Amino acid sequence: MFRVVDLSYVWVLGQIYEKDFSAVRLGTRAAITTPSFPGRTFSGRVSYIDPRVEPQTRTAQVRIEVSNPKEVLKLGMFVDCELWRSSGWHL
Repeated sequence: MFRVVDLSYVWVLGQIYEKDFSAVRLGTRAAITTPSFPGRTFSGRVSYIDPRVEPQTRTAQVRIEVSNPKEVLKLGMFVDCELWRSSGWHL
C-alpha cells in the first residue's frame, strides 16, 4: 500500500467558454461545491489557464487550486465551480 499524494490542496479542472475569457485571469477567486458535502463551500483560485481553445466546444481548460482541509475532496470527484468577477459570482 502507498499514499498517492498529499491531498491538503487539490486541483479542480474545469472549462470556461470563449465568451468568458476576458472575465477569468490567474488569481480569479473560485467557490467549489459538491453534492457529497451539501452546504459546504471550498475556496480556491485560478492557477492556470490553458492557452489552447478546444475547437468543438470553444472552451479552454482552467486549473483551480483548492485548500482541502481534512482531505475530504477526493481525486476524480465531480464538483460545481463559480468564478468571481468584480461585480459578483459570474461563471
